[in-house]
Amino acid sequence: MATRRLLTIATLLSAGALALPGAAPAAYPGANGEIAFTSTQDGGARHIFAATGSSVVDLSGASSSAADAQPKFSPDGREILFTRSAPGLPNTEIFVMGANGTQRTQLTRTPAGNGDATWSPDGTQIAFVSERDNEIPNIFIMRADGTDVRQITHDTAAKSELAWSPRGDRIAFVRVPAGGGDRDIYSVKTNGSLLADLSNDPTNFDLDPSWSPDGTRLAYSGPLQPGESVGMDLWIMNADGSGQHALVHENNKYSDGGFPAWSPDGTTIAFTANNGTGYYHVWSIPVSGGQNAELIANKLPGGNPVDQQVDWQPAPTKAAPKTRIARAVIRERAASFVFAGSGPATAYRCSLREGSHKARFRRCSSPATYKRLKPGKYTFSVIASGPNE
Repeated sequence: MATRRLLTIATLLSAGALALPGAAPAAYPGANGEIAFTSTQDGGARHIFAATGSSVVDLSGASSSAADAQPKFSPDGREILFTRSAPGLPNTEIFVMGANGTQRTQLTRTPAGNGDATWSPDGTQIAFVSERDNEIPNIFIMRADGTDVRQITHDTAAKSELAWSPRGDRIAFVRVPAGGGDRDIYSVKTNGSLLADLSNDPTNFDLDPSWSPDGTRLAYSGPLQPGESVGMDLWIMNADGSGQHALVHENNKYSDGGFPAWSPDGTTIAFTANNGTGYYHVWSIPVSGGQNAELIANKLPGGNPVDQQVDWQPAPTKAAPKTRIARAVIRERAASFVFAGSGPATAYRCSLREGSHKARFRRCSSPATYKRLKPGKYTFSVIASGPNE
């Protein structure tokens, strides 16, 4: 089955650029894929890594001077949202890249910071936090290509650590009252209504909400369990905040259990914790509790990297080929479109349709360039085909 991506461009009179990543279908629950996490394993800036078995790969690039954080796999496991801080960026911005670290595309560009992005379960939308509203971190939703941004919360409390429910109806997040104070896990409907305090714990911080694959429960980082941990510990509650209980684990005195991430089959939780050396590593534990195991090996000889912000990839689906329109360069009477395919894409057909004229597709390759265009409104389309089409 072929898939199509569309891009409508305005009157072709001046230069410009546009970033448009493709959307992704849902894939919950699924087999367990790679684990993404942030780390200083290269000994420099914080980067995003992916681990499969004993293999650990720096997706940011070992020589990159950028600091990358908050990785979130798309529901089909093929892309990763992340937040980047780098030379040349006035503030933190949201990017997306392939699960192998390729095709990095910037999605937000504002004078104030953006981050804490999370996918909708069908992969067509992204919720995120932005300080563009009088520098108060509120929740916004945009299309997966970075367009059609709308604000859904408007109060004076700071928001962070968003997690979109697999059922699609609510977004969980950490809320801090104006002026600071206790941090609780809240949820809100995607239209901004029915705000609910889920953890409702005025004496302790509650952080890092992570939905179970079926959307019925949340894992999070909550108060310590005396005799079992130092600092914060792992907890689980129902989607409405009921049934809160600590995740019982081996009594090894590890500290600050945080950043929980469910395996897509719902049986295991990956998380980060201080292993007693003062550095954070990635561990796993059965959802029912029990023996915890260290997952990510230390790559720094004689050192200890700080591993945090874990996310667990659904095994990539055998979906139809997809296309990503990465860039549109528009000049007077000319336009050029850079695109790429994922999955089993082997061939492409392109069309540049003026106004309401019928689209006519021809075989093409990237970049697709069109010259001697009349002023007007055009729609560029590209169709990816697989080997059996």
